[in-house]
Amino acid sequence: MSAEKSPVRAPDGSPSSSNKDLQKLQDKLQKAEEKMKKAEEKMKLAKEKFEKARTLAQAQAQAQAIAFNQASEGSADSRTKEKKEKKEKKRKREAAEQDEEQQRHSVRAAEVPTDQPSQSKSPLAPPAESEMEEDSSGKEKEAKRLKKEKKEKKEKKRSKVEGEYKAISHSIEGGDVGAKEIFGDEKLSDQAKKHVYYAYLFSNRPNTSTSVSAEGPSITWKFNKAKQNWLIRNVFSNEEIPEKYLEIVLSYLKTTQGSSRINLMESAKKIINPPTPISTGTEEDVADLSKPENDGVSQEAESQAQTQSLDDTESKEDALSGTQEGDESANLKLRKERAERLLSSMDAATNQ
Repeated sequence: MSAEKSPVRAPDGSPSSSNKDLQKLQDKLQKAEEKMKKAEEKMKLAKEKFEKARTLAQAQAQAQAIAFNQASEGSADSRTKEKKEKKEKKRKREAAEQDEEQQRHSVRAAEVPTDQPSQSKSPLAPPAESEMEEDSSGKEKEAKRLKKEKKEKKEKKRSKVEGEYKAISHSIEGGDVGAKEIFGDEKLSDQAKKHVYYAYLFSNRPNTSTSVSAEGPSITWKFNKAKQNWLIRNVFSNEEIPEKYLEIVLSYLKTTQGSSRINLMESAKKIINPPTPISTGTEEDVADLSKPENDGVSQEAESQAQTQSLDDTESKEDALSGTQEGDESANLKLRKERAERLLSSMDAATNQ
């Protein structure tokens, strides 16, 4: 700022009006500069807070991704160990079976009569032994081939599972809120997480990519009959599919086709309107009809005893099963609500 000039005064010694206005403007300019400095300081503080929050969020996301990777690697190691143990058991069992087979062949060869030495030296004996050896080698080759095919299938399946885990981990690190919420929900079982995420991928499939980028693999929705059947079986269960994920599952199930759609709609209708059981006479009723008529006193005494016994039994059962009936009633109500929502969404999808 330029140096302040001394105010020009009027002939009577008082400052002129133009000098007063200039002094007011200078005061306003000084106040504006002070406000600007304060605003810059506030902006700087806000930027620092934002950088700290962003750094913290990135650290949390990386920590969650690392924990997920460690969990997936641990489960993969345990599965690999179990597979190795199963393979070892199978190898020992096959070796024991081959030993038993060789022992049976040796016993049969020893049962040949010893009073006919000419037969033991006949040219037919070597071919029998060679046939046994060929049989044994053929079985070994077949067993090795089957073992190799099984190993290749297991390796293929393991690599596929590991690829899915890596893709999910990369998706979480990339900021996929849905994947982070589903796989971070401790209320969901491991099976439920995979199958709910399958439905989530379907509902968001236009935004997914099937390519593998330089940053890492991506995951996309692909039809899986086993996962669809799991969703159909558990759509009415609040334990496997909580309420917060129901809309995701319904958005997938409403697009089912063929016999799966027909069976699902029939199951929902049966839950809403369960079939009425046909009542038939019990064995006690038939036994009562077959009894001869007693005199009036004995019938009355028997009736009172039966009534007292029934009252005692009913009171005990009511005390024991009161809470159970309440839980069953709430569960039945929840299942009916879900069945109605499912049918409504399926009807809406059909009418579109």
